[in-house]
Amino acid sequence: FDDNDFEFQEIEKKMHVSYHSAKALPMNEEDGIKVKDNSSESWDKFYKTNKSNFFKERNYLDREFPELSKEITNGKKTVALEIGCGTGSTALPLLTANPDLSFICCDLSQTAIDILKAHKWYNVERCQAFVHDISGQSLPSQIGNDSIDIVTLIFVLSAIPPERMAIALQEIHRVLVPGGKILFRDYALYDEAQMRLHQKNNNRLGKNFYVKSDGTMVKYFRTEELEKLLIDSGFKIEELKYCTSKVVNTKQRGT
Repeated sequence: FDDNDFEFQEIEKKMHVSYHSAKALPMNEEDGIKVKDNSSESWDKFYKTNKSNFFKERNYLDREFPELSKEITNGKKTVALEIGCGTGSTALPLLTANPDLSFICCDLSQTAIDILKAHKWYNVERCQAFVHDISGQSLPSQIGNDSIDIVTLIFVLSAIPPERMAIALQEIHRVLVPGGKILFRDYALYDEAQMRLHQKNNNRLGKNFYVKSDGTMVKYFRTEELEKLLIDSGFKIEELKYCTSKVVNTKQRGT
């Protein structure tokens, strides 16, 4: 993430006034509890609707995270655990790009796991996928202490209620080998999608935490709160920073 288009402080300064002047009402507590308790059902409906079409294959990850590339693994068998694997947009491209990798994949949606297992690239000798909710359950006993080299956590922590995030991270820490790594990417504060959600009534569940129209949840992070959460869960921070980019519509309207 060395090619940022601007500094985070620029967008923070720009969005500060509109963020703090929003008067949208939060969701009431009872409805918020229902949203959190129905998370797996909401994601199941999401994947029944979108199949594997919504999240495109993340073919860039071995460049963003060299630890996943065959140049770095260099023949060493490496076991990765993907939390919130969805339909395989992270694991499947990496498995085809690097023969040294094997993946253990979990997601709370049965539909997502079924789609992943039906993919032509899915190979049980290198990928084991199962339904699991990391925010409320211990990982299966087959995944022992100090057994995983790398954990990928890509746009997943943000979908977990903040009060359950530490539980998930502590469980990840338990299964990582000493020196193992979390490879992490997620949504940051002042994302344009957040600013749209922030203006609407009855969808804010907590500080920078919202429910979307499809019933799924999303949290937008500051690096400082993530750093504290990770350190409190037993991790050391190697790199944690904002990735900022401008999206420009270059399509020209005909005249």
